[in-house]
Amino acid sequence: MSGAASLAGGCLCGAIRYEIKTVLHSDHCHCMMCRKASGAAMVSWITVAATAFRWTKAPPAPYLSSPLGERSFCGACGTKLTFRHAELPDELDVTVGSLDDPGRIAPKEHLHGESWVPWVDVDPQIAWRDGHAPASWPDKASSPADLSDGRHEGGCLCGGVRYAVRGMPVKAGICHCGLCREQTGGILVAWGVWPRDRFEAPSGMTARVRTSPIGARRFCPICGSTVFFEFESTGPSGPVEIMLASLDRMEAVVPTFHQFTADAPDWLAFSDSRPRVPGRFT
Repeated sequence: MSGAASLAGGCLCGAIRYEIKTVLHSDHCHCMMCRKASGAAMVSWITVAATAFRWTKAPPAPYLSSPLGERSFCGACGTKLTFRHAELPDELDVTVGSLDDPGRIAPKEHLHGESWVPWVDVDPQIAWRDGHAPASWPDKASSPADLSDGRHEGGCLCGGVRYAVRGMPVKAGICHCGLCREQTGGILVAWGVWPRDRFEAPSGMTARVRTSPIGARRFCPICGSTVFFEFESTGPSGPVEIMLASLDRMEAVVPTFHQFTADAPDWLAFSDSRPRVPGRFT
């Protein structure tokens, strides 16, 4: 989508808001850094002219994720918001998930196929940008089995938070609810549930935000990465829901179903055969 857009968005807790006048283009990004930074399996971005964007409330917390890129997030709720490339000072990337109405912006290309995880089967009608198509994946069938009985490590983008889980999750799914989308900024959020006795308490400090009566999300206060979710109803001994994108090898765990599919943007197309659990998160 290009031309006049007149869009608004912000973080989950409402502390940060922004307005956009013009959208240049929109893409799905599959790079590892975007996944780690967000906690989502895939991050969709809109690119806007820097002069067509403004913060209308408090500014976000910045994080320099590389010498060429600065990301931003809300320090209170962890919502991932923007990315600015040092070599493109006139442009700003904004997470589609943080838009008030993400259904208005349909991405036109896939980016960074070298990091694409094959079970992320979305929008097959959209082409890969020139030079970004994925290479062959010779171990696609065997990858999930490689670590089935082992120890999976993961953590945030900056490395300040690290954790490990043992074995495979008791269940794993892809969530399309608005809470997951907005807090991570990603358009596709995947998670796995591990029993507490197979979860090694993370090193480093995490920030906590209660996002629903069910529980709270934990994110890194330095880089903003969403790492896991704690269920309040089961207490400290209950299971832990890990964001699969925070795993060092996300491809090792394959989700088996979609949930809250009624919350997904109308333009998002699923090409896999996983069961769909309809409904919205309320």
